[in-house]
Order: sequence, then structure tokens, then C-alpha cells
Amino acid sequence: AFAPTHPSGLQPAARLNRAALCSAPSLRHTSTRLSVGTSMMAAKPSGPRWTVEDASAKKEAGGKGDDEAVKGKMPSLAKALKKPKGTICIVSAVKRKDPVEGKLCQMTDDGFILSEVGRGFHDAKVAGIAVWTDEDKYGTSMEDLQTIAESQKSFKGNFPGPCPILALDLFMTKAAVGDAARSGASAVLLSVEMLGDDLAGMMEHAAACAMDPVLLCNDEDDVKAAVAAGGGLIAIDSKAIGMDEAIELRKGIDAKTISIAFGGLNELLDAWKLRDAGFQCVVVGAELMSCAFGKAG
Repeated sequence: AFAPTHPSGLQPAARLNRAALCSAPSLRHTSTRLSVGTSMMAAKPSGPRWTVEDASAKKEAGGKGDDEAVKGKMPSLAKALKKPKGTICIVSAVKRKDPVEGKLCQMTDDGFILSEVGRGFHDAKVAGIAVWTDEDKYGTSMEDLQTIAESQKSFKGNFPGPCPILALDLFMTKAAVGDAARSGASAVLLSVEMLGDDLAGMMEHAAACAMDPVLLCNDEDDVKAAVAAGGGLIAIDSKAIGMDEAIELRKGIDAKTISIAFGGLNELLDAWKLRDAGFQCVVVGAELMSCAFGKAG
């Protein structure tokens, strides 16, 4: 297993097992294998990620910058997810913990290690890297996203080039979206349910920041609103609502729209069920993070 040399001498469990990631061929797009070759534990729907109170708190918090559009410079996530029919690609989600599952892995709070995470996922040929920026809930921050984005710059001019970065959070203000753009995000997650009538304006602002808006849906009404808003990237929260319900909701999305299953895979066969249902991409977080660093505890 690859272990980066670190000046502070990290414990082995805190080091990135890049070899384990790279042993999974075709993570960028695959029709034969999902990730690390191990079955995932059966998972029940986790329920809603956010409440109305969460949305109000995020609105009040705003962002570090203002509402002005900030042009991003990272590669397009939408372009990266356009794959041949019959394949499905992976976006890896970076987080240290989860509100439901608790601490996920033994990754340290270390910028050097985060850079290795970014480079390791690139070498494993994921289609994109998603980074949670809600430190209280997921243990990673906007600064961590920036570190991951910086790690991709060394791949400019190469094939494959830098991985696009998807910012994950409950984004409720234009200022917060601008923060993601300044930090190097290529795309931003927007909750259809929580944004309501503000969805169109937030989509426009994301586009003005040269970022792809990814519209997160939890039910049929969300899907209808996302389609009506002209969403080109629609994510179904399969972790929150369950795989079967996600597949049912996918029927409301046309074939030209890129659809993403947002976590909650029970086993490898679920990836093929999702592919056959029309999904082009799955987001995988806990499995890849524990593969890279070892499970917590």
C-alpha cells in the first residue's frame, strides 16, 4: 500500500492507502465493477438530510463573500459525467464523518493528507470528487474543498485531466455559492425542497459563477420542479429515501438529463440496477474513505 512521506510522521492508519483505491479499475466509468470489490452493508433509508431550521440557519449564516458572481476555473462536472450508454461512473465523496454513521475513517485533520486524497481519487479514475463543506455534520470544510481542488492543478494538460469538484452542503445564499466557486468548485449541490421559489435564482447564480448546479430531489414534487427549472444534472437522494424509491423517481427524468444516485448503495448489484434504471452516476463516500484510511475504530 502507498503511504506518503509526511514530515510529522503520521501513524499508518492515518495514511492514504492509494494502492487500495487504484486497485479498482475504471472508477471513471465502468460496466463491470463499482469500487473496491467488497460488498456494502445493507442500508436503510436515512431520512431527510436537512430541516427547515437548518435552512433558516444557513440563510442567516450567509457566506464569507458577497452576492457577486465569481468565475470558477475548474473542469465541467456535466461534461465529466456524460458517458456511453451501458456504463455508470463514480463521484467520490470526501467526508470524515456522517450524521447517521458517525466517524467514518481514521483520516487526520491534515492538509497534506487531503492533497493525497485528491491525487489518489484522480489516480483511481473517479469522474469527479465531491467534498462536504458542513464541518459540524460531515467533518470537512470549505478549506478542505480548496485543498482538494488545489491537488488537481498538477493534472492540467494531462489525460485524464483534473477531476471536477462538487461542493456539497445546504447552500441557501448566493454568497455561500460564491464561496464554493472561489474555493475551486466546478459544481454546487442545490436542494430543490429547501430552496423552493429561490431555486431558479440560485441556479442562475451558480451558472454565472461557471459552476454546474446539481439539483437534489427527495420526492416526485422535487423531480417535477427540477425538470421544470431546466436542471441538466439531477440527483436523487437515494441514501435518504432508499434505492427502490430512487429508481421510481428516475422515471420522471428524461434520458437527456444526467441523473445521479446520491449514496446509500446496499451492495454492488445496486449499481447495475441504477444503471439499468437510467442513472449515469453514483456518489460513493463512506466505502471509499474507509478503503483509503481504514474504518474508524
